[in-house]
Amino acid sequence: MAVREIEAVDINYIPDWKKWPTTADIDFTEILRRRYSSTYQFGDLTLKINYRHYPPHIAYTRIGEHLRLPNFDQWTIDNTKPPIQAVLNQMVEDLNELGKECDLIAWHHGYQCFPYVTKHLPDLFKLRILLFSDDCPGSSEVKTFPVAKHFNALLHNMYVRDYNTGVRTADVYKELGVPYCHLSSWGQSDNLTTYLAEHKFSIEEKAEQIRQGSSEYNGLLFIGCDGQMNRARYNFLCDLNRQADKVAAQIEMPVMLHGKGMRNGILEPRQPPAITGYTIAPYYMNALFGVNYAISSIFNARFFNLGAAGVVQLIYDKNKELSDFGLEDYIHYVPFNGTIPGMIQAIKGIKHDKEKLGAIIIAAHQKMGELLSKYSCGAAYQETIKDHLHLFNQ
Repeated sequence: MAVREIEAVDINYIPDWKKWPTTADIDFTEILRRRYSSTYQFGDLTLKINYRHYPPHIAYTRIGEHLRLPNFDQWTIDNTKPPIQAVLNQMVEDLNELGKECDLIAWHHGYQCFPYVTKHLPDLFKLRILLFSDDCPGSSEVKTFPVAKHFNALLHNMYVRDYNTGVRTADVYKELGVPYCHLSSWGQSDNLTTYLAEHKFSIEEKAEQIRQGSSEYNGLLFIGCDGQMNRARYNFLCDLNRQADKVAAQIEMPVMLHGKGMRNGILEPRQPPAITGYTIAPYYMNALFGVNYAISSIFNARFFNLGAAGVVQLIYDKNKELSDFGLEDYIHYVPFNGTIPGMIQAIKGIKHDKEKLGAIIIAAHQKMGELLSKYSCGAAYQETIKDHLHLFNQ
């Protein structure tokens, strides 16, 4: 039985640190001292990876550049617009020091990830993982595309990158020069399952009550933004906003539309201690139908939220991505054609078949569990490490 340790650096922006630019505090000493480890078992090999943090904004504070940026936009990511050269030079200097001890770098979401800096990574780190969740037209072009070729592994949340063309995310990045891409699913929203557990929610009980005709679970639900990045989705949701009362009358159940740009507004609170999933969970728990219209990929957080809470999903799978994962219409979800009349027809066509609704809820929940087991962030990360073990022997 062999045991091996690898040193790694993790680059992420974590507002809970309460450091600049979230606050005026520029003392990152305690953050830099933190260490945490993950242990993996690969056959006879026990691999321990020891991580340290590199806050992506620290280079600004080390040269005093933060003093010139009192209104620094901490949320917008545009890696085509780098800071002054002195900040870039400081980042390179910092990473050079980290590269003396670390063989692995994991860079989250493209935070402060500029081409001038990342071009040095291949000489410093054996495994260079880029983790990104927001692949869609208008996002990747300014966040990850400028730096992708300097990484040798990508963990991506979106299976489809462009709703209009249906192109798979992995195919796009391989053309950009990333040799290895692994899907890493969104999973449920934070704390959604915590709420369900605290309220003793049972998927089997919900399915059985629906089979028996209980009216406790009722309504058509959508939670999310209006999705202006995808014109087709935006137009659909605008129509649904306008016609909600008419739709409710035709399907004979309430229509609940929550989120940015939606008629029932944003659900609060969205910040700790409640966090998103805890706030939205009761709505999912009590709904019967949930509409899921993708911005880019249908393999999204809503997909798993609905499945976890036993909501029958109405899905317009324009790009046929769900079949790639073994999901079948009328087994795991109810298909519709992406229009309001089509959605109404789909609901009216199945809402009285209580046995079928119960079966879909159970089958979808089971399938979600299988997918999360295979494509969760942890599982995807472990598989990526396993597939690159040879690099650490060089």
